[in-house]
Amino acid sequence: MYMNLIVYLLSEKGNNVQKKLKFEMYERLNGHNEFYEYLNSLTVKEQAKLLSLIKQVELNGISVAVQQHWIGVIDSDIFELRARFSNKQMRGLYFHVDDGKYVITHGFSKTTKKMPLRENKHAHDIRNEYYERKNYE
Repeated sequence: MYMNLIVYLLSEKGNNVQKKLKFEMYERLNGHNEFYEYLNSLTVKEQAKLLSLIKQVELNGISVAVQQHWIGVIDSDIFELRARFSNKQMRGLYFHVDDGKYVITHGFSKTTKKMPLRENKHAHDIRNEYYERKNYE
Protein backbone atom coordinates (compact mmCIF):
# COMPACT_ATOMS: atom_id res chain seq x y z
CA MET A 1 0.00 0.00 0.00
CA TYR A 2 2.76 2.46 1.00
CA MET A 3 4.73 1.57 -2.15
CA ASN A 4 1.65 2.10 -4.35
CA LEU A 5 1.12 5.55 -2.85
CA ILE A 6 4.74 6.50 -3.50
CA VAL A 7 4.50 5.28 -7.10
CA TYR A 8 1.28 7.27 -7.55
CA LEU A 9 2.82 10.44 -6.13
CA LEU A 10 6.05 10.11 -8.08
CA SER A 11 4.37 9.28 -11.36
CA GLU A 12 3.39 12.90 -11.84
CA LYS A 13 0.54 12.96 -9.33
CA GLY A 14 -1.29 10.07 -10.93
CA ASN A 15 -1.62 11.65 -14.38
CA ASN A 16 -1.72 9.26 -17.28
CA VAL A 17 0.69 11.47 -19.21
CA GLN A 18 4.26 10.47 -18.43
CA LYS A 19 6.49 13.52 -18.06
CA LYS A 20 10.15 13.43 -18.99
CA LEU A 21 12.29 12.40 -16.04
CA LYS A 22 15.75 13.80 -15.43
CA PHE A 23 18.31 12.71 -12.86
CA GLU A 24 21.02 15.18 -11.87
CA MET A 25 24.13 14.73 -9.76
CA TYR A 26 24.45 17.24 -6.93
CA GLU A 27 27.62 19.23 -6.39
CA ARG A 28 28.01 20.13 -2.74
CA LEU A 29 28.98 23.53 -1.37
CA ASN A 30 32.50 22.20 -0.78
CA GLY A 31 32.82 21.39 -4.50
CA HIS A 32 32.44 17.63 -4.15
CA ASN A 33 30.10 15.72 -6.42
CA GLU A 34 29.83 12.57 -4.35
CA PHE A 35 27.93 10.47 -6.89
CA TYR A 36 30.44 11.37 -9.61
CA GLU A 37 33.29 10.48 -7.26
CA TYR A 38 31.60 7.15 -6.50
CA LEU A 39 31.18 6.45 -10.22
CA ASN A 40 34.88 7.09 -10.76
CA SER A 41 35.73 4.53 -8.08
CA LEU A 42 33.91 1.79 -10.05
CA THR A 43 35.20 -0.28 -12.94
CA VAL A 44 34.18 0.79 -16.45
CA LYS A 45 31.63 -2.03 -16.65
CA GLU A 46 30.13 -1.14 -13.27
CA GLN A 47 29.91 2.51 -14.31
CA ALA A 48 28.16 1.50 -17.53
CA LYS A 49 25.67 -0.66 -15.62
CA LEU A 50 24.75 2.11 -13.16
CA LEU A 51 24.53 4.84 -15.81
CA SER A 52 22.45 2.55 -18.03
CA LEU A 53 20.06 1.97 -15.14
CA ILE A 54 19.61 5.73 -14.65
CA LYS A 55 18.89 6.14 -18.37
CA GLN A 56 16.35 3.27 -18.27
CA VAL A 57 14.50 4.90 -15.37
CA GLU A 58 14.47 8.24 -17.22
CA LEU A 59 13.11 6.61 -20.38
CA ASN A 60 10.61 4.18 -18.83
CA GLY A 61 9.39 6.13 -15.82
CA ILE A 62 9.00 5.54 -12.12
CA SER A 63 6.16 3.01 -12.37
CA VAL A 64 8.15 0.67 -14.61
CA ALA A 65 11.26 1.18 -12.48
CA VAL A 66 9.38 0.10 -9.34
CA GLN A 67 7.94 -2.96 -11.09
CA GLN A 68 11.41 -3.93 -12.34
CA HIS A 69 12.95 -3.34 -8.87
CA TRP A 70 15.33 -0.77 -10.37
CA ILE A 71 14.42 1.67 -7.59
CA GLY A 72 13.30 1.39 -4.00
CA VAL A 73 11.81 3.55 -1.27
CA ILE A 74 14.07 4.28 1.70
CA ASP A 75 11.66 6.66 3.43
CA SER A 76 9.21 9.39 2.44
CA ASP A 77 12.00 11.64 1.07
CA ILE A 78 14.84 9.35 -0.03
CA PHE A 79 14.82 6.66 -2.71
CA GLU A 80 17.47 4.34 -4.12
CA LEU A 81 18.65 3.32 -7.57
CA ARG A 82 19.57 -0.38 -7.50
CA ALA A 83 22.17 -1.85 -9.82
CA ARG A 84 24.00 -5.13 -9.58
CA PHE A 85 27.07 -6.23 -11.47
CA SER A 86 28.49 -9.63 -10.71
CA ASN A 87 28.19 -9.88 -6.92
CA LYS A 88 28.46 -6.13 -6.34
CA GLN A 89 25.34 -4.22 -5.31
CA MET A 90 25.64 -0.56 -6.28
CA ARG A 91 23.28 2.06 -4.92
CA GLY A 92 22.60 5.67 -5.74
CA LEU A 93 20.42 7.57 -3.28
CA TYR A 94 18.23 10.34 -4.63
CA PHE A 95 15.28 12.61 -3.87
CA HIS A 96 12.45 14.13 -5.90
CA VAL A 97 12.58 17.89 -6.44
CA ASP A 98 9.64 18.81 -8.67
CA ASP A 99 7.89 17.61 -11.81
CA GLY A 100 10.31 15.14 -13.38
CA LYS A 101 13.49 16.36 -11.66
CA TYR A 102 15.42 14.04 -9.34
CA VAL A 103 18.73 14.73 -7.59
CA ILE A 104 21.21 11.95 -6.86
CA THR A 105 22.96 12.64 -3.56
CA HIS A 106 25.68 10.00 -3.51
CA GLY A 107 26.46 6.38 -4.23
CA PHE A 108 27.85 3.43 -2.35
CA SER A 109 28.32 -0.31 -2.64
CA LYS A 110 25.95 -2.23 -0.43
CA THR A 111 27.33 -5.18 1.52
CA THR A 112 24.35 -6.14 3.70
CA LYS A 113 20.61 -6.58 3.19
CA LYS A 114 19.73 -3.58 5.34
CA MET A 115 20.23 0.03 4.30
CA PRO A 116 23.08 1.48 6.38
CA LEU A 117 21.64 4.25 8.58
CA ARG A 118 24.64 6.49 7.94
CA GLU A 119 23.92 6.42 4.19
CA ASN A 120 20.30 7.40 4.76
CA LYS A 121 21.34 10.21 7.12
CA HIS A 122 23.96 11.37 4.62
CA ALA A 123 21.34 11.54 1.86
CA HIS A 124 19.07 13.60 4.14
CA ASP A 125 21.95 15.96 4.98
CA ILE A 126 22.63 16.53 1.28
CA ARG A 127 18.90 16.99 0.57
CA ASN A 128 18.69 19.61 3.35
CA GLU A 129 21.78 21.36 1.98
CA TYR A 130 20.22 21.38 -1.49
CA TYR A 131 17.03 23.07 -0.27
CA GLU A 132 18.88 25.55 1.96
CA ARG A 133 21.09 26.48 -0.98
CA LYS A 134 18.10 26.76 -3.30
CA ASN A 135 16.37 29.18 -0.90
CA TYR A 136 19.40 31.49 -0.90
CA GLU A 137 19.85 31.62 -4.68
